[in-house]
Amino acid sequence: MYGDPLQPGASVRFCLADVMCPDQKDLRAHLTERLEINGRIVLLSDMGETRDVFAVVDVPGISAPLVVPVDRIEPPRTSQDGVAETINRARE
Repeated sequence: MYGDPLQPGASVRFCLADVMCPDQKDLRAHLTERLEINGRIVLLSDMGETRDVFAVVDVPGISAPLVVPVDRIEPPRTSQDGVAETINRARE
């Protein structure tokens, strides 16, 4: 449960499974490549002789690890109270 009184502009987090509208099928259809997600690096992978080019990342709610170029990874955003957000909104 959210500790502070909810108000427009407040940062929140939730699971996609908890979204009531649109329904889950329509929700997935609205996801774009710009959606930011957080995860934990499991290992770093090389490309030929170049070391640590890719990160293998575990993401809660995704059943397979994701491979992401290291130069595209950023630290997690933090909310105003300094708590790391586990679900980020899409970049605008």
